[in-house]
Amino acid sequence: CYVEQTLTINPNPSVVISASNNSICATDNTILSVVNSSNLGSSPLYSWVLNNSTIGTNNTYTTNIAGSYLLSVKNQSTGCIGNSNSITITVNQNPVASISLLNNKVCPGASTTISATPSSGSYTYTWTYNNSPIYITTNSFNDSRVGSYELIVKDNVTGCISSKVSAILS
Repeated sequence: CYVEQTLTINPNPSVVISASNNSICATDNTILSVVNSSNLGSSPLYSWVLNNSTIGTNNTYTTNIAGSYLLSVKNQSTGCIGNSNSITITVNQNPVASISLLNNKVCPGASTTISATPSSGSYTYTWTYNNSPIYITTNSFNDSRVGSYELIVKDNVTGCISSKVSAILS
């Protein structure tokens, strides 16, 4: 006499994730999401993992933290667990801009040098004078106009942008 039993082997969930942007600036976010999946069941349990710690439990995750992310998914009806591919997020620092004036006061007919930092590397400089654009693209120039100078610096490699800084020439 023997007993016949049926053994069912359920497949693990299969999940592929992607990021809206793998390389972001420090002031930006990226969204991690499922782009392809199978065998999840009707109510899967999601666990976003960063550095071996669970950080989120939805099917999407928004972050601005650098690291390697993956998604672990559990099919509640079968108990099977599957892990996604790993996605690495890089966070680039925004440039820190500053303006320096050779002299912060000028006499009529005189000028001073107005300079920006950072000054080395691949940057785009956007200058304004009293809220109007100045069509100067270098990090340093001479001017004699009394007023407010403002600057935003863009890192041409990462695309990250500085906060606006200002200096007053009187």
